[in-house]
Amino acid sequence: MQCQDAQALMTAYLSDEVVSIERREFEEHFTTCACCREELASFRESWERLGRWPVPAMDSRIERDLLARVEQEAATLGPRLRPVATALAAVAAVLLSIAASVFLPYERAFQLCREGLKGFSVFAGLPDSTLFFIAGIFYGVIPLLLVGLVSARLMGGAGAGLNGTATGVAFALLMAPYVLIVCSALPGAFTAAILGGIALGGLSGSAGGLWLGSRTRRPAW
Repeated sequence: MQCQDAQALMTAYLSDEVVSIERREFEEHFTTCACCREELASFRESWERLGRWPVPAMDSRIERDLLARVEQEAATLGPRLRPVATALAAVAAVLLSIAASVFLPYERAFQLCREGLKGFSVFAGLPDSTLFFIAGIFYGVIPLLLVGLVSARLMGGAGAGLNGTATGVAFALLMAPYVLIVCSALPGAFTAAILGGIALGGLSGSAGGLWLGSRTRRPAW
């Protein structure tokens, strides 16, 4: 091994990154070359001094300022759609909404809605389709509000509005076949009213859940 080859391996040798064959040739060279041996000793001393050099801790104020700037820079990039997280959130909301409709069928929710509103004169005379629409809102807003709160860490922040809208639209599209099947015995106007309520509730619940979740989970500097 030549001197220039040995000098090129000094850093790797001190950090124990030299393979066995090169290590043997490297060490054999230093037994016969006093110049390289002195240079390695000097190099090792500098290496050990660097290892003992104290690393000062970052001031907490500087760290907070840096994190705040990173957050501001991320916000200036604008909203970004997260398709995988959006799809998973929509599927989770669909499962919750279907479970709710099993425990409380749409027709029963319509009856509860009519009985609860009949005592208010302002709601007197509302057509049944409107009551089905109001009942349908709850099957969209509650599941997506819960899902939005849980998934706010993944989809919140600057993209809360965009991802909330996308989740609500995907939820409404996925729910449509189920509602059409379950409500096949109902008049078409009632089925359309339920679908409309579910879609409106899903859009508002998703956006609201992400908005609330992104603020309640924001770290305090």
